[in-house]
Amino acid sequence: MKSVFRALSGVTFAISLGLAFFPALAKETPPNILFILTDDLGYGDLGCCGHPTIQTPRLDKMAEHGVRLTQFYVTSPVCSPTRASFMTGRHPQRSGIHHADLPERIPRYPLPDSAVTLPELLKKKGYTTAHFVKWHLGEPPDTPMPRGHGLDFFFGSMGGRPSSSWSKFARSHNPQFFTNEEPAKTYEGHVTDLTTDKVLEHLEMAAKSEQPFYFNVWFNAPHEPLTPIVDKISLYEDNPNLTEKQKVYYGTVSNMDKNVGRILDKLTELGLDKNTFVFFTSDNGPESHSYQYTAGSAKPLRGIKTQLW
Repeated sequence: MKSVFRALSGVTFAISLGLAFFPALAKETPPNILFILTDDLGYGDLGCCGHPTIQTPRLDKMAEHGVRLTQFYVTSPVCSPTRASFMTGRHPQRSGIHHADLPERIPRYPLPDSAVTLPELLKKKGYTTAHFVKWHLGEPPDTPMPRGHGLDFFFGSMGGRPSSSWSKFARSHNPQFFTNEEPAKTYEGHVTDLTTDKVLEHLEMAAKSEQPFYFNVWFNAPHEPLTPIVDKISLYEDNPNLTEKQKVYYGTVSNMDKNVGRILDKLTELGLDKNTFVFFTSDNGPESHSYQYTAGSAKPLRGIKTQLW
């Protein structure tokens, strides 16, 4: 796949891994845009960034054949401000979102109803827009549901994390996942796998449409709470040098890599790969190792999530 360079503005604070595929495009053809964001992935958690153990072959290949944005910075070392900046192009000081939006925190930090978002702007240019998996930019009554911010379709979790990495989508007293404005039905399986299934369904629909698409795919992984019931943990189970914590975390990252590969393969299968920009990055640094299964790496950097350096 031939790559061309496109300038991206990076802003300081928390360093984030940036990878991108930029296919050569006919000028008259609006490009599709697919933005993959991971949650709490460390700069050093990928093979292409030097991790000695975690296997990430699909992202390594993307890094090899795409453009690595090695001076790409996110605007905050925590979730919500970074996500708001991706949606609006604004610094936290201007968006008003300085901290993670949490139900127990006062004040809340939702995406303002008045915010002008990238999906809104792209819709005016004829794009169909969708958001998959983690939102974490507030919820009613503080701000509209995601479709009120320029999205045609939403499937994902409203808050900072689901109660488990294993699917428990529908809970009448406290819904975890939504399809548009309605609680999603219960599915059996790992959240990363199931939400990728939904992305693939919508790519198939997009291939039949004359509209270009903008899709956010904002994985929960590898944000805790993690589960040992994950497909790629088998890569590490027999390694006597790894702790249980490392096996689960590494398996979660490798499983996320597998699902990125599923998305890239679907683009190729549908003939969309030649006209689609694919971005991959993380929202902030890795979580501390104080949680049950967190074992991320920021190497060669010093700080972690919540730290500015």
